[in-house]
Amino acid sequence: MKEIYAVDARKEACGRYGTFIKLTDYEAFSGTGWECWMTEGICIDQSAGIGICHCDSVQPFILDKMKKSDGQKLIICGTQRMILTVAGREDSLSPGIDSIEAFILNPGEIILLQPGVWYDICRGVTGPVDYFELLSGRNEICSQIEGGSLRIVLKNE
Repeated sequence: MKEIYAVDARKEACGRYGTFIKLTDYEAFSGTGWECWMTEGICIDQSAGIGICHCDSVQPFILDKMKKSDGQKLIICGTQRMILTVAGREDSLSPGIDSIEAFILNPGEIILLQPGVWYDICRGVTGPVDYFELLSGRNEICSQIEGGSLRIVLKNE
């Protein structure tokens, strides 16, 4: 079984899948006992449904299938670090094992995946995770990974 390491998400590393944003890079506005960071402008350019997701699975984990949508998908990290697995925007009916990458998203980080990017549910780094997503696509397909399954782990494991 092939193994890949989850690495910290950064603009450069995530750029081929979509747009990575760290909300705390923006200037905060605040009041007594609170602070808020907000993006400049619109993050997603189509109408979308919103979801709250919960996943008990944590790393290391086995990945054997992925999904892709014909629309954009905005993933918003909640209060726990989580792992997002993605694969390139392929026209094929299944993702290739060698094209899969895993990124660690920290609280306050979001990623806007472009249409056609393969992805899977986000899983916790150290415990269960809750996160939000906006999905603008109407059609979603799910497929087994071509070439087998992957074990996803942190680099220091």
